[in-house]
Amino acid sequence: MNWGHKIGLVYVGFVVFMLTLVVLCIKQKDIFLVTENYYSDELAYETRIQKVKNANALGKDLQILVKNDVDSVYIDLTNQSIGSTGSVVFYRPSSQKMDYKIPMNLDYAGQQKIYIGKLADGLWTVKLEWEKAGQEYYKEQKIQL
Repeated sequence: MNWGHKIGLVYVGFVVFMLTLVVLCIKQKDIFLVTENYYSDELAYETRIQKVKNANALGKDLQILVKNDVDSVYIDLTNQSIGSTGSVVFYRPSSQKMDYKIPMNLDYAGQQKIYIGKLADGLWTVKLEWEKAGQEYYKEQKIQL
């Protein structure tokens, strides 16, 4: 086989590879938007920045801990957040159908234990949003289950 045939085989192999990728992309059906209301969420982003600044000003690092021995996530907020109202969202970037939202319910120490046994393994973003005395706060953290 001479070098002309080898170049031709490499070219044909590359074309077949590219066509295979195109066919796989066309057959893919689980394409999701990040959020349904992308534009309105983007407009509200400036208020989210202020909420993050408020959360950072609390002094203590807010913590979201995953314990491997139990199927729970522990949220540890400051004592200043006791009595606040809000929500905890488990956001799955790969599928909107898997998102999970519960109300925030802190105990006397500013902590909350959340059972996550029904959540699929993989990358999640935990989004905390709460309000106390007219002040709004926001914190998010990526976790791996």
